[in-house]
Amino acid sequence: MVNMKKVHRLMLVLTLALVILACGSDNNKQTDKDASGQPEQAAVVEQPEAEEPAEQAAPKVETDFPMLVDAENVLDMQGVIVYQSKTSLEDAFAFYRKELSGMGLKEREILTLDEEDMFQFVFDGSPNGKQLVVQTLQLDEKTINVTIRYEEPSK
Repeated sequence: MVNMKKVHRLMLVLTLALVILACGSDNNKQTDKDASGQPEQAAVVEQPEAEEPAEQAAPKVETDFPMLVDAENVLDMQGVIVYQSKTSLEDAFAFYRKELSGMGLKEREILTLDEEDMFQFVFDGSPNGKQLVVQTLQLDEKTINVTIRYEEPSK
């Protein structure tokens, strides 16, 4: 059982690492250079002063997956939903168990992990015949990362 926990934790870490790598970084951007080989200076454009500070609205991601109410940095990466939340792991665990069970899905309890710094659920019964997987990892004292996706059922 301990080895299975290690394997699941390793799979979660590898999945998150791939997600982070897939997002890319700004360090690889090429700069435009002028004829002398020096980077071009960007033109300064003055922005009109706003009367009231505008809140930055996160891009709207359309999904059928339930998400915590304080979801932020929501990404849809080809059907895999990834976001962060300030909700505690315990509350997120209870939320997903209740919401997904309420949707008529059946928890595959043998694959449920509930660790100090992460949890995983696998639910069967989706209309598309795939398993719904929810993985959550504690990023810091106040932030969790949530990943939700469909997977082909394991044989």
